[in-house]
Amino acid sequence: MDKKITILGHVCIDRNVSESSRYESWGSAAMYMARYFSSDDSLQTNIIASWGDDFTQYTDGLDLYPLLSNVSKTMVYENTSVGGKRTQKCYNADIPNPELDDDALTVLGSSDIFILAPLTPSFDSAYMNRAMGSLDQDCLKVLLPQGYFRAIRSDGTVTPQEFADGRAIVEQFDIVIFSEDDYPHAMDLAEEWSYYTTVVMTLGPEGAMIVQAGEREVVAVEEPVPPDKIVDSVGCGDTFSAALIRSYYTERDIHYAVMMGNEAARRKLLTTRE
Repeated sequence: MDKKITILGHVCIDRNVSESSRYESWGSAAMYMARYFSSDDSLQTNIIASWGDDFTQYTDGLDLYPLLSNVSKTMVYENTSVGGKRTQKCYNADIPNPELDDDALTVLGSSDIFILAPLTPSFDSAYMNRAMGSLDQDCLKVLLPQGYFRAIRSDGTVTPQEFADGRAIVEQFDIVIFSEDDYPHAMDLAEEWSYYTTVVMTLGPEGAMIVQAGEREVVAVEEPVPPDKIVDSVGCGDTFSAALIRSYYTERDIHYAVMMGNEAARRKLLTTRE
C-alpha cells in the first residue's frame, strides 16, 4: 500500500543565480521534496499550497490542492548564491493561506507523513491547530521552519526575524529540521527546542547535528563537495530533509536518516537543474 505524504506550505517560482547555474523554474521546499519523493513508487505526495495561473506550467504530475489556482500571482523568490552565501528577495509574499476546506482536511487526515514547509511566517498557531487536528495520531509530523524566520520588507528583501509562535507550533512535531544559517542564534534555539522534540540542524559542508534533550551529535559528510565543484546549492537543504524523512519513516533511526540526508544533499550539489 502506498504511503501518503502531505506537505502544507508554499510553492513559488524561483529566479536563481547559483554557483554555475542561472534559471527560472519552480521552487520551494514543498516542490523539491515532492520531486524527490516522486522517485519512489511507494510514496504518494500531496501539496497543499496557494498558487496562481502562472504556476500552471509546473503542475504536471503534481497532486496539488486546491485543484484550481486560488490567487492571482504565485509567490516569487529570487535567490542569489555566491561563495556559499545566499541573498533572497520575495515577491507576492502576502498571498492568503490555502483554505482548510473539506478536500484539504480529507487529504490531511489520510496522511502517514505530514510536513509543514512555509516560505513566510503566515501559518500562525490557530491555523496550524486546525490543520493538525485532522491528522491521525500515528502520523509522522515534521517541521521545516525556515519561513518563520523570515521578514519580508516592502522591496522584497528577506531578513531574519524571531519565530513568534515558536514553542506552540514546534512542540506538536516529532522532528524539526533547519539550517544554522536560518537564524542568527540557531544553536541556542536548537538546544531549547530539543527538550520537546528532536532537532536536526544542517551545518553546510560539515554535515548536520542531531540535538535531543540538550545532547548534541554531529553526523559528518563522508565526502564533502569542494566549493569549486558545486553546480547548484539551491534546494540542497530541502533534498536533505526529504531523504531524512523517507529514511526515518521506514527505519526509525535518526542517525542513519541524517546520514541518508547528507548523501542526498551531496548529490544535489553536483546536479544541474533540468
